[in-house]
Formats: sequence, C-alpha cells, structure tokens
Amino acid sequence: MPKAEPLATFSHKGTVWDLLFLEQTQALATVSGDLTFRLFSLPTGYEIAELRPHAAQVNRIAGSADEKFLATASEDGRVLVWDLQKLLSLRPKITAALYAQEISRSQYILVTVEDPNADIVSVRIFVEPELSGTVSLSPGASFDPKVSGKTQASFGFQVTVTRPQKVRLTLVVTDSLGLISEPKILEFSVR
Repeated sequence: MPKAEPLATFSHKGTVWDLLFLEQTQALATVSGDLTFRLFSLPTGYEIAELRPHAAQVNRIAGSADEKFLATASEDGRVLVWDLQKLLSLRPKITAALYAQEISRSQYILVTVEDPNADIVSVRIFVEPELSGTVSLSPGASFDPKVSGKTQASFGFQVTVTRPQKVRLTLVVTDSLGLISEPKILEFSVR
C-alpha cells in the first residue's frame, strides 16, 4: 500500500513560528526563533535566502496579495517590509563552471560568478550521499572564495575521487546578506 511522504523538508535551528506560501514566486517563506527569515524554492527544494535582519526571534511573516512585498515581525519590536523582487534580484549567480566531463582521478574546477552586491562570503559544495568517503574537496566542502569586493569574479577548487564512478556535485554561493545562488550541478565520470 502506498504511503504518504512529504515532498520536501526544510529546517531551521529554532522553532518555526510562521510560514507563507508564495504561489507566483514558487517559494516558501519561513521565520524562526533562530533569528532567521528564510526563503526556499518549492520546485527545487533548495534554499534561496537565509537572512538575519532582526536582533531577536522572528515571529511572523505576511505578504501582499500580489507577492510584491513581505513583512517580518520580531520580538525586537521591529516590522521590516521587503520588496521581494528586488531582494531576489540581488542573489549572486554562478555563471559558469569549467571542468572535464571525464577524468582519471583528480581535477581543478574553475567557477565564475556574478554578484550585484560584490559580497560573496562562502561556497558550499554538496556531494551525493552515496559518494561519501570517495570524493575529497580542497579547500573543503565549505570555504570563503576570497572574491568579496568584485561583482564578477572566479575561484577554483580541487576534486579528487578514489574509484571509478559517476560524480555529481551541487555548488552554491552565499553573500553576506544571506542570499544564496541557484544551485549549479556538476557531473562527470571517473575512469
């Protein structure tokens, strides 16, 4: 007998106090006791933003009917109003990733990015769980790409694989505000 399973799971480090489905944007907005206001993409399941605009837990979120504006309310006594499209337009973008489609063991991957705020502070690389222990990343799965201050930049990282297999990596960059790029999927084979 088929059982009901969730389509996606999104997490906070504190109690989720409120949420809002954004139909036109195809996103879920959440606020939490962990002081964050987050946006998640419903089609992909990836996080769009993890903002910390308040000094205390964020209790409520509301949006205009046209989804142009969102408001967050916090125990810090402030209500902040957000222009959603402007906020989303400030997300950093991964514009390209140069890498070989087939390798023998190791390769250097060069990534180019664009960032309207010129403040990218971190790169996160996710390795498929079944590849755990066979793929190593240098400088690591999370690092500062040292491109802050540039609206267009490049950075690189090394991938080493211990056995022949197909490898799938998911790459995102985050700016200092907490805006997260669309994920870039990198796939290659190891001979």
